[in-house]
Amino acid sequence: MDEIKCLKCGSEKIIKNTTITDFSHGNIEKNLSVYIQKTDRAFFNKSVQGEINAQICGDCGNMDLKVKNPKELWKAYLKSQE
Repeated sequence: MDEIKCLKCGSEKIIKNTTITDFSHGNIEKNLSVYIQKTDRAFFNKSVQGEINAQICGDCGNMDLKVKNPKELWKAYLKSQE
């Protein structure tokens, strides 16, 4: 298995694939996501969602963020630029 190292301090103590959760009004949990809108229509707008995951260094606390579906988000972004 490939070991991941912290980009800041070089530690191999990495907490992988953690979700970042927002506790909104009424203490409702919602994982943070990014959205790319594919269309600019007034009705039936379509967007692509990418859930944000984090990797956290257990030594220095550095956190790297990633989305689960970057290729799908990229395609949606290109479509939104047409």
